[in-house]
Order: sequence, then structure tokens, then C-alpha cells
Amino acid sequence: MRINNIVVTFWFNKIIDIKNKINYFESELNEYFHGINSIGVPADINPEYPRLTAISDGGHTKLNVSMINLQIVTNFDSQFNLDYNKCFEYIKERVLKIYNLLIKKLNVSILYGAILVLGEIDDKNPMDLVKKNLLSTKLNGNYCESGVKVTEIIDNKYYKNLTFNTTKQITINKKIEQKEIIIPLISLTSATVEKEGIAISYEINDKYLFDSDENYSLSVENLNYMLDIAQNDVSNEIMKKINK
Repeated sequence: MRINNIVVTFWFNKIIDIKNKINYFESELNEYFHGINSIGVPADINPEYPRLTAISDGGHTKLNVSMINLQIVTNFDSQFNLDYNKCFEYIKERVLKIYNLLIKKLNVSILYGAILVLGEIDDKNPMDLVKKNLLSTKLNGNYCESGVKVTEIIDNKYYKNLTFNTTKQITINKKIEQKEIIIPLISLTSATVEKEGIAISYEINDKYLFDSDENYSLSVENLNYMLDIAQNDVSNEIMKKINK
């Protein structure tokens, strides 16, 4: 499995003046982001819309900060996407730094967090793989797409979401006469399937604790636990489910 992206999100109560905190982000995260951008948006726009953004020097990692959450998104290229330990070492270092910034510098109580890993594997016949290995009831029919999603509760504390979807990468080798490209109107008679596979979405979060305890907030112990569980599942468990 290749890791395409890892996304970590922290949710917190609304911070009206989050843009005024830009100096904290610049001083604490300067080794990862050289400059934080303040986004000029109306004060009454959706609080989830980013007010502060930053991109790492290489362009692989993006930081978004809104009034109610912070998200760090890392895209992994071919140099790293098969080395799960390196991917998680990279993200852990930055996530823990950001956690400490929110807790210790901004005095923010983090309500809950989520770790999302998006990956994929190539397979010449992903539909067969899904039918044989991922479904308890075997399908008989001319199926071309399939998706499987399961949500598990871990230790009565965490939600773990795992989704598998068949995918196709298609190229179209013909001249399109119309000036405006409208996808539903383009016939696939001249299309070539370049590759097929399975897209994998894995997430672990502590929303279960947040939903069951009104005084809950994310501790560094729970954050480290979720990061460790995610690393172990990606390294050792996900491919077992696909292959067996």
C-alpha cells in the first residue's frame, strides 16, 4: 500500500480572534513553515473556513487554521510513500509540536482529534479482490464497482473508520470537438484503463470520548495512543484485511 496523504485535525471551541495569534504560529513553527498567511475573509463567514494558512518549503505539507479547527495535511511522494515509519515520524514530530502550541501557548482546550490516512494499492482486478476477501457474502453478477466501509469502537474510547473502494485511472485518446468539456457528455468508447486498484481510507479519532463525556478534552497521552495505533494498523493490519 502506498500512503498518499496523512491528515491530522484538531477541533476546539470557537476562537474569534484566531488571526491575531499569527505571531505564535510563526515563531513556534518556523522550522516547518517559513511564513504564515492571514486570509482576508468576512468575520461572519463559516467558522470552518481557514483564517491562517501555510505551506512547507517543499510544498508537501499544508497547515490550515480556522476559528474552530486546525488541520495539517501532508502529501507523500514516491520517496516516502512506501516507508510507513518515515511517514509517521514526519507527521508525529509536527503534530506534537502543534499540539503543544495550542495547549501551552494559546491555552486552547482541544475537544477531540482525528488522524486520517489515505492510501492505495494497484490490482489488475480489484473487484474480484473485494468480492473474495472483503465481503462475508459472495457476490454473483457482473459488478464493476464496490465499496466497503466499517466503523469499529476501540476500548469504548475511539472510533476507527476503514473504507475500501475500487478505482480506475482512465485516459481518453480522441479529439474533443466541443469547447467546453462536460464530463457526462464524453463517451468512453475511446477510453483506455491505465490502471486499477483499491483506494483505502483509514481514520481513528476520539469523537467517541467527546460524545460520551461532556468534560472531555484531548490529552497528549490519547493523541500519542491514536498515532501509535494508526501507525501499527497501516504497517501491519490493513493489508491483512485486503489479502485475507
